[in-house]
Amino acid sequence: MLSIRQWRPKHLLIAWSAYWAGLAAFALGPAIAPLRRVAAPEVKGTVAAGYNDGSFHLTIGDASGTIWEAAASMGTVALWVTIPPLIIWGIWLMARRPDAGAAASAEAPAPPRAIDAGPAEEFPLGGQTRRDPARAKHDRR
Repeated sequence: MLSIRQWRPKHLLIAWSAYWAGLAAFALGPAIAPLRRVAAPEVKGTVAAGYNDGSFHLTIGDASGTIWEAAASMGTVALWVTIPPLIIWGIWLMARRPDAGAAASAEAPAPPRAIDAGPAEEFPLGGQTRRDPARAKHDRR
């Protein structure tokens, strides 16, 4: 098993997919028995799913009436579908961040590299201005 520090984006997508599959099984699992009951050849039943008045509805019924019903508001569904995967993503990002204390003690940062801007007319040295020797030779001619 990989630790979350070793995860790549594909592992994150797999975790999200597993969460969504588990959420669907948890939310719709209780409907399996009533669905099997109305799906039998000798039973006349109905299954209705829809969106009405800001809620998702699932109703299963037979000749005697409604045998199973569930409803969830759009906001509740949106929160259950989005918030936990975002939390997983945030934990993944935090785990991938290098630890500042460990990095500083393991290796000192390299000094910044100088940018070669070409020959300069004059450059400061210890608070004094000094001519570039290569340019000074050229200027004497």
